[in-house]
Amino acid sequence: MLIRVALPLLFAIYFHSATSGASPKCAHSIVFNKLLGVRPPSTNSTVIPLYAAASKSREESAVNVRCARICREDPLCHGYLLVFSQNTCYGYSTAAKNPEGMTLAASRYEHIDDDVDANYQLVADANVAFFVKTCLDVPAKCSSKLFPLVTIPGAGLVGQNDRLLPRLVTREECANACFHLKKNFRCRSARFVRSFRNNRHRLRLKVESAPLGQCYLSGGDRFTNPESFRYGGWGDDEEYLENQCEGWGRGEASCSFEQQRDLTFAYADDSLIVSDERGCSERCLNEDRFTCAGYSYHNSSGRSTCSLHSDDLTSLGPKAIRVEFDSVYGRRVRCLDVAAQCYDERIEVGFVPPEGFAGRIYLNTVHGNCSYDETMANGTRMLTIMTGNEVVESRCGIRRAFIKGNVNNFLVFGYVYIQQHPFVRTQADRLLKSGCIHHLNSTNITNLMSNLPMKSTVDFIPQSQSLSFGSTVLLNGTSKIKKKVTVHLYDVETQAELFEAALGQLVEMRIVSKDRNFDLAPYDLIAYSGEESIPLLDSKGCPLDRRLFPGFRKQKTTPGLTLQARFHAFTFPRSTMLNFRLTIKFCYESCPKVVCFYQ
Repeated sequence: MLIRVALPLLFAIYFHSATSGASPKCAHSIVFNKLLGVRPPSTNSTVIPLYAAASKSREESAVNVRCARICREDPLCHGYLLVFSQNTCYGYSTAAKNPEGMTLAASRYEHIDDDVDANYQLVADANVAFFVKTCLDVPAKCSSKLFPLVTIPGAGLVGQNDRLLPRLVTREECANACFHLKKNFRCRSARFVRSFRNNRHRLRLKVESAPLGQCYLSGGDRFTNPESFRYGGWGDDEEYLENQCEGWGRGEASCSFEQQRDLTFAYADDSLIVSDERGCSERCLNEDRFTCAGYSYHNSSGRSTCSLHSDDLTSLGPKAIRVEFDSVYGRRVRCLDVAAQCYDERIEVGFVPPEGFAGRIYLNTVHGNCSYDETMANGTRMLTIMTGNEVVESRCGIRRAFIKGNVNNFLVFGYVYIQQHPFVRTQADRLLKSGCIHHLNSTNITNLMSNLPMKSTVDFIPQSQSLSFGSTVLLNGTSKIKKKVTVHLYDVETQAELFEAALGQLVEMRIVSKDRNFDLAPYDLIAYSGEESIPLLDSKGCPLDRRLFPGFRKQKTTPGLTLQARFHAFTFPRSTMLNFRLTIKFCYESCPKVVCFYQ
């Protein structure tokens, strides 16, 4: 029998309180720090909301801008919790009572402890964002930002550490360094990794200050490098710090929006009335209070409204998308340098990959031999799609359509898949619609790709592809009798066992042993489907690609031992079934510690 273990995740967040009298006076600016996916451990259900939507109208449902204004103007307010599903926010204060002597509940605030270190034990919750007043040295251009800093515990950009500060710093100092470091370097985000050895030593000496850690600065963020962003939900190792001052600026097109019909995003920071969808996208491009990562345009009952979002699928996952008719979700993306040439019997799609691209480009079909690509001398990836034969086109998923009102012209098009990883599909991939208009009565062929970035790009929403999990084969790596060990996959948010998932969904692989006398050492983990496979752990148990699989963590439990690893669901190009094969070594009492080179 599998023992399901519900593990509460605690995040120790340290910062200088901006409202507590016990904390040093702020010498810089008091601004909001947005902590995504965490909340205080207890919520008093009797507390009156700081602000709640008065109606179900679109204009009223986007409450974040209103919550921020109320909390900013009230000295008693230390921060607020935004609950996405309720369109409601709840206030928090470090004071016991308000100036009139009323209890905090009557004043719309719940008490939150504050000490010299301002150490808050927060728990994971994918349905919330916690905004806290924080003293930060932000540039003057950030004075109008709703929240200059975004913190995501347990997340980071894998392989995007451009610069390392030469000494250990506090989390606050790491953020300030990203705000102000210039020298021909535009810092968009930082990765703060706590030094446990240093902090344990300082704790023994009873040094009262925020913990220290290494600070890695990056020129990318979760929007510019979504293929490198990984969120594991573990908060005791590292934190992702995002500099909103260097995000997409006002009027910066960032090239395009990937659009999906009849879908909308989980929550909105602000909402307004617009005349049409173009007006909605322009409002997103010109938003300067926060980095607008996308919009949802709603046109129901003859009323056009526009919701603006500061998050997207990269950080909130595929469950952040909701089905809603008469709506359009537009996700803001970086440009793809793509061009095409149309010929009688082929389409040539040229893709100039960004620096560091190691992926593939191919026609999105389950059949092989439908397209081939080659790398040109200048680095361009050239994809050739064969057309002209209707039988071959049909087998390869290439479509033909006659243009209404013009029997002499017909359209030939297919979907080109740009895969970021060399072997598997991930949430960061892109799908493009490529085609040509053929004129039957002439040799003239019109290029359909001239406006590709805005019109022909199709968002690869994870709901459009799901995958099923097959069996997990467990091999015994020792000569001892195989112990009672089970391996299962769980949804991180609901803790329900998973048998299928959406591409990009956060999944936890959990190995449970009931024998406390033996330790476990997993290694040689392989993901496979049919003839396709990719190794995830090597012969020592070290991760081979932390973007796909970060490795296991060990947790001692009452029945025995639990190993956990969190990863974003991926799949192979030719299959929607994903299987795992894992070898486990059994050690009496404890296994030797493994040292991985990347550490």
